[in-house]
Amino acid sequence: MEALKNLEQFSEFTTDSTNVLQFQGKTPKWKSIVEYSLSNNKIELLRYYGAYRTAVVNEILTRIMNDYCPHCSIVSSGSTLPTSDYDINVSGPDSDQVVKNFNTMFKKRFGITSAEMFDTNLYGYPRLGKGTTAPLNFSTIRKGDETYSLVKRPEGAYHKMLNTHNQHSWALLKFVTCLNQQEITTIRSLALFNESLRIFDHEPPTGNIDADNIKYGNFLHKVKDAVSSITESKDPTQTDDLIVKYNQLVSHANYHAQETYFSTGPYMHIVAKNQMNLNVDLSVDEYMDSFIENTGFTIQHLNKTDKCIETIVDSSKYMVRALNAYKQTLLNPSKDIESLIQIIGSIYEYRQSQNPIPNEHIEKLFTHVSRSPQCNTMELRNYIFKKAINIINAYFNCKPDSIQRIVDASIKYASDNVSLLSSLIQQQLKQNEQLISNVKAEQSLLEKVTKRCVNYSAGEPYINWADALRFTVIIQPEFYVERVKQILVGLETQKLHVEQFKNMWNSNDYRGINVKLMYNNQLFELQFHTPSSYKTKMEMHEGYKKGIKSNITPAERPPNIRQLSKLYSHEDEIYD
Repeated sequence: MEALKNLEQFSEFTTDSTNVLQFQGKTPKWKSIVEYSLSNNKIELLRYYGAYRTAVVNEILTRIMNDYCPHCSIVSSGSTLPTSDYDINVSGPDSDQVVKNFNTMFKKRFGITSAEMFDTNLYGYPRLGKGTTAPLNFSTIRKGDETYSLVKRPEGAYHKMLNTHNQHSWALLKFVTCLNQQEITTIRSLALFNESLRIFDHEPPTGNIDADNIKYGNFLHKVKDAVSSITESKDPTQTDDLIVKYNQLVSHANYHAQETYFSTGPYMHIVAKNQMNLNVDLSVDEYMDSFIENTGFTIQHLNKTDKCIETIVDSSKYMVRALNAYKQTLLNPSKDIESLIQIIGSIYEYRQSQNPIPNEHIEKLFTHVSRSPQCNTMELRNYIFKKAINIINAYFNCKPDSIQRIVDASIKYASDNVSLLSSLIQQQLKQNEQLISNVKAEQSLLEKVTKRCVNYSAGEPYINWADALRFTVIIQPEFYVERVKQILVGLETQKLHVEQFKNMWNSNDYRGINVKLMYNNQLFELQFHTPSSYKTKMEMHEGYKKGIKSNITPAERPPNIRQLSKLYSHEDEIYD
């Protein structure tokens, strides 16, 4: 009856207004109402329909719970904005049956799924269940008179590591599912995505909500069995095994659910901590998973080119969530990221207040992103994608075992390629020009990569960190400028691409040009010196290693050195 009452109110409202969305025997979809209400400034219409949506869903859900799970409880923890979705977590011993039968009954009544009709999704066996007591091997969280329970974390070191690794893989998989084909092709070259891509390729998203609901229901039944096993287990090692398996099953189930987080981290960060205001502790790894998944949602929402400002404002919810998680990961944010956090925060405040956002905020965002104030969703999407890849790579490659793997791989690359690259560079040199090659020592590289991790600034590609192979070309000053240009052009024709160009002839501590080139997906360094600047560099080397700066006078400066300014668009120009 409550649903009927709200439907009548909604019908009267549409009849009395100039709204063209008449019933005509068919209830309009939620997204159509949202779009119409916002376009015509009719928020009250949206509130009426929202009340109708809530009443319909609750009436169907109550009927199902009475039949299949009288002791189940429900929690709706999403945003309270009029435009928000209406998602529900069902806790209880047979919540899989509640979800399954709700989806069946709703489809029978409306002809489409609740996700398509009302932007409503049901989730069974949530990581945080509502109840009066916590079973064995569960933790309890209390908020006022309410009690919530969740499966404990594994206690053994091995199982902790395994569980963390598994959840990282699911977070990365969520990121993958939010990308377009070109972006997916880009990440296929990154080893840390291998495990996630294997699942993605083996079980590609269907795009069919009915088919996904069936798979989701099947996995919920497995989750139910896992929960039962955990509550009965009294052996610590066996319990740890079961907890890891349970978390895997919940994540796998969520892979087939609609618009939800896959891993534990973002669920605990956003749903439990932010939306339900529960006092939960998250690890740094869980915050990183939240950053990864919310960045994925951000990228996914930046997909419209015709409504740029509306798209930016809508996606700011996920941007703020991602950036808040990022601040908890202990990575050292660059000034670039700090500025982005402030800009996105101001945009999100307007979203929450539902007031029109001044153009100056959008212009500030895009001036920061692309140096142009023009709103461009694809420009922002590309920017966020690249930043996210660098941050994700940096985080995972800053772990001690990862640092050692980077160094080992870099030394192997140097040993395997030093002769070939020496030959390719030598082909570009003239008789009076000298080539020197150097493979850095393992300890030196370990110190360098570790230092980069400690002082990491988001946005710096991690692949720069362990360039074990360095070449130095010494050129007479009178020919220096033209020969640098000619040599680099020649190397480009041999598929040695310039990734970074630094003109450091005005530096206090170093004179020369440093170039990073890419060969076989790995960077190596090429320095250009005059005889005098090379001599000065070698004299400074011991002081440099000890962190001593030297305010030397400029070494013999080549004529017309400014001609090299802005030779490459990605140049880090220190000279000017």
